[in-house]
Amino acid sequence: MSAPRIGIALGFDVRGGATLASLRGRLAEAAALGFTNVELSSKSLAVIIKGKLQPSRLAALKESVAESPVELTVHGSAVSSARIGNLVDVTTPAQVDAVAVDLAFAAAIGAKVMVYHAGQLRDHHGDDRALARGMANEREHLKRFGDEAGRHGIKIMVENIDPVGNYIMRRAYGLRLDLIAEQVTRIDHPQVGMCLDVGHGFLASNYVGWDYLAEIRKVAPLVGHIHLNDNFGRTKLDGDWDVNEYLAVGEGDMHLPPGWGGIPLDDVFSIPFPQRPRVILELRPHFAENAAEALANTRDILERCQRPALTS
Repeated sequence: MSAPRIGIALGFDVRGGATLASLRGRLAEAAALGFTNVELSSKSLAVIIKGKLQPSRLAALKESVAESPVELTVHGSAVSSARIGNLVDVTTPAQVDAVAVDLAFAAAIGAKVMVYHAGQLRDHHGDDRALARGMANEREHLKRFGDEAGRHGIKIMVENIDPVGNYIMRRAYGLRLDLIAEQVTRIDHPQVGMCLDVGHGFLASNYVGWDYLAEIRKVAPLVGHIHLNDNFGRTKLDGDWDVNEYLAVGEGDMHLPPGWGGIPLDDVFSIPFPQRPRVILELRPHFAENAAEALANTRDILERCQRPALTS
């Protein structure tokens, strides 16, 4: 049996003054630790400006990832708000443009996967009709983006999200795995699948009230990408908290190394995933020095569960 494909979300962000050239060394470090993949955030590199790829910065980025020792994947722009890369929002074409440039970004660096956060209403007070209209809009555009992704060998993976105030108020359908599965099935495109965020799902199952392992088992055939970290399944709804505070009390999407929290990870990875998804570790920057431990823990879990469906 081949070794599993285990990557890490690098958390490389130029806000602190890091140069794009320095990314080359970070990729080498990830490879030296034993990671096979690195996931980059499309919005943390300041390559996308006003919905366009900035030519000189893109050239610098492409040079830094040339002959990368690890395979690259991309996390799209939409992460924590309804303002960018949210195809359920029908109020502005800027949302569609944001996803288009994310996809162009992924293609430019040779990424194999682009993760797209399941959309949400822009209006806090939207009703069921508004949500249905927004989800139909998302399906229409993801079909079209699937065609473009196919031309570059990219898979678009729709990610489930966690219960925070912003998502709850905006009727985010991605709190339920069954609704993401229904959306992906209705899109019915070979380049569009599902990204299972194990931590988000654990939090959402406890908050919304669905059977965590049973629902993962149902959607597993659609899962082409996995985000892995740990938490205790305790919802954090107070958006004013500092991240250090909710780490200290054990609430919310903590992004702990696997095995540090309460998610039944052996049970999760005992479920067959027929598409052989990559497993991408997403750790808080607090735990960067624990990356090797997180990788070892992940390998141990996969070996115990003997999941050939997760090997390349």
